[in-house]
Amino acid sequence: MSKRQDLIDILKLGRFHFLFGGFLIYSLGALIAVELGGEGDVLKFLFGYAVFFPAHLSVSYSNDLYDISADKFNSPSPFSGGSGVLQRKPELAPIAKTIAIGLILLSISLSIVFMFIYQRTLFFPLLVLSGALLGWAYTSPPFRLAYRRLGEVATVTAVGLLVLFMGYFVMYKGSLSIIVYFLFPQLLYGIQFITSVQIPDREADRKGGKTTMVVLYGRRISFILLFISTLLATLFYFSFWVLRIGPVWRILGVFCLLSLIPLTASIPSIILRPALKRPATVLVTISMASMFAFLILANLYLVFGR
Repeated sequence: MSKRQDLIDILKLGRFHFLFGGFLIYSLGALIAVELGGEGDVLKFLFGYAVFFPAHLSVSYSNDLYDISADKFNSPSPFSGGSGVLQRKPELAPIAKTIAIGLILLSISLSIVFMFIYQRTLFFPLLVLSGALLGWAYTSPPFRLAYRRLGEVATVTAVGLLVLFMGYFVMYKGSLSIIVYFLFPQLLYGIQFITSVQIPDREADRKGGKTTMVVLYGRRISFILLFISTLLATLFYFSFWVLRIGPVWRILGVFCLLSLIPLTASIPSIILRPALKRPATVLVTISMASMFAFLILANLYLVFGR
């Protein structure tokens, strides 16, 4: 019974529900590539995600392990605060570390296989490696970026740039430059994501020694940033569409309409800007839900709406 419970707890460390967001961003990049002339090869798409999946999963294990000093002051939520497993069972820490490292090595190995099968350049394994290292460095020594005012940079780069670009790179045929039109807004949604994740954890992160933006500047200013990021994303999409910039302006017009979902969801944040954890958590839950809604509908449009 104890071994069975340990296995369950090890799986809980993975917080597999977080993977859904990464899958949606990866899929969005891949579907954009297909829309622009890439082959709709399902096996290539799945193999590419098999490369990304273990690298993304490793982040949950390494963050839970190296965030334990901050998470002990926190209570887990669906999208922040850790899993709570290592607070109850610190003896599982060595297993968490082994799994995190093993998943990164698996991801890099698969990327090399993918490179040879689909005739990609060495850039692809390097892309995977850079993403894996960013995830590892967020809380892991010696980097501990979240404790050195660089956690937001790492997350925004990964969520807003690398994952979307990886999905595009897996499936593209022709030019790599077109994805730039989608990267600018996605970087802004990366800001929305990391701000939303950090807002509920402000007190725990401060006690644990983290120097996140929310710890340094408080929830009220963070809610302003959350709103500005969604507003600028909509303005980017609108500008690209109305000026007919690039060969994808029609898609950008649809994305502009869909971007009104996270923008509308962030309006209560800029109006209320609560300083207390409970009402703040309600607002960022709405923010996270709006982000998922945007990604799901954008993916569905590229699959069925053309």
